[in-house]
Amino acid sequence: MEVAMQTMLIGREIEEYGAYEALRRMHETGCRCFEVSGHIDLNDQTIDEMKRAVHDFDLKVCALSVEYTGRVQRKSLFPGHRQLSLLNDFEGCVHIAKELGCDTLRFAGMPVASFTDEAAMHDYFAFTEALAVKLAAEGITLCAHNHESEFIRMNGKTVWEWSLELCPHLHYEMDLFGVQMAGMSPLDYLEKSAGRTDLLHYSDITVVMNDDPHDLNGMIRRVPLGLGNVNTAAVKHCAERTGVSYFIIEASESKEYSGYDVIKTALENYEKLV
Repeated sequence: MEVAMQTMLIGREIEEYGAYEALRRMHETGCRCFEVSGHIDLNDQTIDEMKRAVHDFDLKVCALSVEYTGRVQRKSLFPGHRQLSLLNDFEGCVHIAKELGCDTLRFAGMPVASFTDEAAMHDYFAFTEALAVKLAAEGITLCAHNHESEFIRMNGKTVWEWSLELCPHLHYEMDLFGVQMAGMSPLDYLEKSAGRTDLLHYSDITVVMNDDPHDLNGMIRRVPLGLGNVNTAAVKHCAERTGVSYFIIEASESKEYSGYDVIKTALENYEKLV
């Protein structure tokens, strides 16, 4: 299992210095692998600079973000940024992934709000399965990133559990924070999806005091790996045993840390586990 980071962590640096320079600085932290996040503007210049950085610094792209919601029409999560649309430009997404040496496309969240009944959910997964098979023929795996909504129950099963059954070619990027906030155990779901969870989004979780002890959302913070309450060693061992390939660092609410500080801290704490 290899440690990677998400470019969301260095989004401001990419905007300020360009992707090439931002990735050079990432390389200096000791991180050699990254996921291209949808949080950044994937314009032609950014993609070209990423390709140069991958070549010059011997970096690896573990996953490329695309927009995908099946047949459901949804506004972009990042208006004003160029995103790669799997539905509208399948060939373009495959081409860019191959140019970056990347064999995984990931999308952020299933359109669970559109699953008005079980038939609508079945339709979405049938459509997604056909697309995942088409990508597999290109040597590319399709991964779904979860939020909390994938753990809504329909007829006794979570949507994640339905996807395992109905969409056998779909793989997963497990977001540990989303699993835990939904009241689920990441260890249980890594076991349930053994061999199909390729990517693990990892931000540690801590609790801070505020003026309202009942404001749970205001008390929970994401912090760099090793600085919170998650049993990282247990998650790591389970992830390795169940076939996770990339342990992807993120800490989206750590405003007191720069993206590079998050990477350095997480790498140092991960190495202690190794």
